Amino acid sequence: MHALRRHIALAACAGGLVLVGFGGEPSKAGDAFRPASIAVTVNAENVTGRSLGTASACDTGNWHWRNPLPQGNNRFGVWGSEAVWAVGDYGTIQHWDGSAWSCVRSGTTALLWAVWGSGASDVWAVGEQGTIQHWDGSTWTSVPSATANSFSGVWGTGASDVWAVGAFGTIKHWDGSAWTSVPSGTTNLFFGVWGSGAGDVWAVGPYGTILERLP
Repeated sequence: MHALRRHIALAACAGGLVLVGFGGEPSKAGDAFRPASIAVTVNAENVTGRSLGTASACDTGNWHWRNPLPQGNNRFGVWGSEAVWAVGDYGTIQHWDGSAWSCVRSGTTALLWAVWGSGASDVWAVGEQGTIQHWDGSTWTSVPSATANSFSGVWGTGASDVWAVGAFGTIKHWDGSAWTSVPSGTTNLFFGVWGSGAGDVWAVGPYGTILERLP
């Protein structure tokens, strides 16, 4: 039964699908599906007909995600200060409030590799195909990156000084109003970025790639 429920939730996250009346037999004797079937329509990250995308992953038809909780998509990045954020497959973003994890609508179905923030109301998540999402304290929204290259790392010193790095030597900088390209001098992939301050930032990748940005 867990396998069937997992398939439904992951497919719903993938977007662009219509799922109608899954059947099958429970894996444990004596168990039963209630209801026997469901029907949902998926448009991007939005689910119509059953609220599989809610924070509890539980709908009024008694379909519940049981294992693992709160859902089973892979997570690749984590960051936190007052609270904790985790990001991963299919635009998955989860939030830890100190007592429990909950799913938060990300506004994208792209894979998210990394997350970083300057505070509780300023958090960035980056991922595939140039995806950059921003949390303002209440909602995640997409921010144009002007590239289709994937991002795999994000870090900053504050709300107006954030760096994102990724495929083909891509480096982008946020100045508080827009993301702009910064030449890296390489076409190598970057996996991560970090610094000791605004004047000392490092980006790293495969094949021994290490770049340092100095004042």
